Amino acid sequence: MAHDDSLSPESFIRLREVCRHTAMSRTTVYRLAAEGAFPRPYKLGERFSGWKWGEVSEWLHSRKVSGDAA
Repeated sequence: MAHDDSLSPESFIRLREVCRHTAMSRTTVYRLAAEGAFPRPYKLGERFSGWKWGEVSEWLHSRKVSGDAA
């Protein structure tokens, strides 16, 4: 997936964007986060969470370097 230059590493992205950038389902995102194999979401409000773009971007880069599949 292409790098999104409009986001800073400290920007938060919501689940829909995480799924789009990683090509993973919401279930897989949460499962991997619970297993410690994907960045955990940050609680941003009473009913929603987000991920730091920098953490997701680093995870994506590490997957490309190691050649692992999601």
